[in-house]
Amino acid sequence: MHEKNKLSWAHELAWLLGIVIMALIVLSPQLSYHALAVGDDWEFHWNRFYEAAMQLKTGKFNFFQSLYSFRQSGRIINAVYGSAFAYCHGFILIIAKTWFRAEIISSFLCLVTAGSGMYFLTRYCQVKRQMAFAAAVLYMGTPLVLFYVTDSALRGWGAAPLPLTTIPLIRMVINHEKPISPVLFGLSAATLMAVQNFTVILYVISAAIFFIPGLYLAKNRWRTILDAVAAVGVAVALNASTLAAIYELHNEHLVMPYKVTDLLGSASRLSLGNMTRLDLGLILSAMILFQLVFAALNWKRLKIVEKLINLDGFLFLWLSSPLFPWNFLADHFNVLQTIQFPQRFNPVALTMMILGTTISIQKLNINAKTERTRLFSALFISVAGLNLVNGYTWVNEKATAWQGDQVAVSADSTIQNQAEIRDLFNHAYDQANIFGVITKNTPDYLPVPSVKNTLYAYDAYKQQILHNHVNVRKQVDADSRLDFTWQAKKRKSTLMPVIVYKHSTVFLNGKKLEPSQYKRSNIGALIVTPRLGENHLVVGYAPSKLFWAAAIINGISLLGIFGYGLLKLIQFLRSCVKQ
Repeated sequence: MHEKNKLSWAHELAWLLGIVIMALIVLSPQLSYHALAVGDDWEFHWNRFYEAAMQLKTGKFNFFQSLYSFRQSGRIINAVYGSAFAYCHGFILIIAKTWFRAEIISSFLCLVTAGSGMYFLTRYCQVKRQMAFAAAVLYMGTPLVLFYVTDSALRGWGAAPLPLTTIPLIRMVINHEKPISPVLFGLSAATLMAVQNFTVILYVISAAIFFIPGLYLAKNRWRTILDAVAAVGVAVALNASTLAAIYELHNEHLVMPYKVTDLLGSASRLSLGNMTRLDLGLILSAMILFQLVFAALNWKRLKIVEKLINLDGFLFLWLSSPLFPWNFLADHFNVLQTIQFPQRFNPVALTMMILGTTISIQKLNINAKTERTRLFSALFISVAGLNLVNGYTWVNEKATAWQGDQVAVSADSTIQNQAEIRDLFNHAYDQANIFGVITKNTPDYLPVPSVKNTLYAYDAYKQQILHNHVNVRKQVDADSRLDFTWQAKKRKSTLMPVIVYKHSTVFLNGKKLEPSQYKRSNIGALIVTPRLGENHLVVGYAPSKLFWAAAIINGISLLGIFGYGLLKLIQFLRSCVKQ
């Protein structure tokens, strides 16, 4: 390899190392206080990760049922919500061993993914390294990314890979010979789908904004259309198992995440003060206003790709703000209430705004002298660093609170001592009964008779599953099914602490029960009539042939992507050797 190329790679790695250092600085309060972020969503998502970890550890796999998590209730969660992401975190739990280390690693990876993704995106747009680094630091300090570090909200992880997956969108407009690489575009969409379902919806909308002009500019439009179809095929194949599971459950009425009537109450706002969950803060607000003015004054001189970046950014910024009539529209179209938080549109908005601002600042420096260029770069890095300091303060406040009386704990927990609760997070994940202390009655994806009004499901889940009065012994059998044993004093209908679906299999005392031989409660809990004395219940799940076909496609596509990546790596190494 030539000395010039070696030096170039060394420079890139140096700036990436800077991103790693910034991530560690942000996490330093949690490391020094030995503190965690246990927000509202912690119990739900780490239950999912715990399920994946235990399945990996025991070798007893069940893609659908929760065998170890959610009180071993058999709920279907991971199958329809980021299964690949859950298994990755399950692996992290196994390696890290304790809840504290696992969450720190997850937060670190979230920050580094967000920062490095923005760095590579801006570099792809021919931004200089110093400016790209500043953009990376700026994105790491956005509220949505930090929200995962401070409150364990998965929306932060949904935002983290978005800048990197934006590269195929930019390519659509600047590469007229081959606007779309089916593998890269499909893999980008599949990655977002594997993390969070809502983010991929935003990505599709954003992709459409770039695809239409990209198709117009393409030299071979039919080939571009075929490549787009192939990219969709790659994305579908890589998430075939999840998509098949969602389709398999389409005949069930499942509880969706709760609806929010006041959508504007969770919209993002420009602000002059510090950054909060909803307030963008002085620096990000000033950046947005700068870019709005710059784009308006220089619109005719902007390249097509720059115009699209700004249009996309301002569109999603509008959608995330109080200026969009969310409440008015939600009153007429109730389905919009499932969006819950307009702030969720921020990842695309801030990705595009930071990218657009970075390009704009670099354009101002094109004709400047070297000293002035360095001054602008240093100033931009300093401003980005100040914004991250704001985020650091936010993390520090949360870490300090961990030492007080604000640790999340369910009201009916047998452990109320804060020190004991904090100590549980330092125990091995498979030994600490953490979910007996951190408990929420979230009913997402439970099967109900109707989805018109599912508010009752919260209390019903608490009574029927969390506080079920039947004294049962639970275990997982050799066939990865839930096994329940209990003593019955009377032969009367008994509501068991397990959820069953239309594809569930039920064996009571060795006899397989048909659906007509048992009942389901208003949240899908199993109701059976036991015999006097000891009873033995086994609940499993029998996926359809369609799911197994999808699972095979999923496996083949993963092997194909791995082979493709290995081939590209070999080609890259050969080119390096030749140089």
